[in-house]
Amino acid sequence: MTSASASGFVPNETQLVLASALYDRVCEPYDIRMGKELSTRERDAKGFVASTLVYGEIHFRPYAITFQKIRQLYGGLARSGGTFVDVGSGTGKPVFAAALLHDFAECRGVEVLTGLHGASLKLLERWRSDEIQAQLSPAQRGTNVSFVLGDARRVDWSDADCIFMNSTCFDEPLMLELAAVANAMRKDSFCITFTKRLPSAKWEVLEHEVHSMTWGKQVESLPCFGTPSPRTTAARQPDPFLFVSPTRFLRSYSATIFIQKKVVT
Repeated sequence: MTSASASGFVPNETQLVLASALYDRVCEPYDIRMGKELSTRERDAKGFVASTLVYGEIHFRPYAITFQKIRQLYGGLARSGGTFVDVGSGTGKPVFAAALLHDFAECRGVEVLTGLHGASLKLLERWRSDEIQAQLSPAQRGTNVSFVLGDARRVDWSDADCIFMNSTCFDEPLMLELAAVANAMRKDSFCITFTKRLPSAKWEVLEHEVHSMTWGKQVESLPCFGTPSPRTTAARQPDPFLFVSPTRFLRSYSATIFIQKKVVT
């Protein structure tokens, strides 16, 4: 089943308001400028020029609604438990959001940049603080939240029941490599991506819908927002699902959120 979006879906506003307020309290010490600065400083120091490492953040509301849709429309996350993995987790914010939006047994992030990984560990300390723990449900307090420093192409996350990739600036070779890892996940697992779908016949697109997201710097000149080269377009037809519309001075941009389900073993 593939649809442009689930028209008529009514989100649970009470859950969104409560979870959003707690998410803001968890993440308040680290705004997007901190993540951008950590990412830029390390990429510059190490000579990393690939657009795949550009730092971006979620907007909580559309991210949260995606979890509600998986549960209410597509038969996923029907029971407590399971494992969530953020592939390229940055400062860890989507991992904490996931822990607030479903009672996972484990929520894990994988990040290759040392500075961003370190920031996620600082946020994990805050998550475990008495101030935050007192506001969590017993199930949320029981979720094992962790972060792994490493290349997501080399780390095994095939145990995940639901994965997330902030993949707007991931290039085609990277997406193909990540799809190869995702193909080892169990049937009926779910994948959430931004802008680019997981390129695998084993994963069905359930819906794709445009939402606003956030970046920490101007990115209109980056390859992931540019026009494909003639060589690229001559080699293959563009993905019909691919959509991104950057604003000129990019504090935010519009990107498609994809929900996919693994339908082939």
